[in-house]
Amino acid sequence: VYKRQAEEGRVAVRNLRRGGRHELEQLQKDGELSTDELERLEKELEKITHEQVALIDQLLSHKEQELLQV
Repeated sequence: VYKRQAEEGRVAVRNLRRGGRHELEQLQKDGELSTDELERLEKELEKITHEQVALIDQLLSHKEQELLQV
């Protein structure tokens, strides 16, 4: 159950990243962002995505350890 929820969380985070990336690309296409700004924001988005996925993995690991102690 918890592994499935963790995977659903990872997928949700990645879907948000995809949507954010699409919006950033649209802003760049519309001339509201420079190429350099786009690259910087995409790197920041990727960093946040990795942090959130790592947090989900950490929470899952903690929960698994908690269940093993019972």
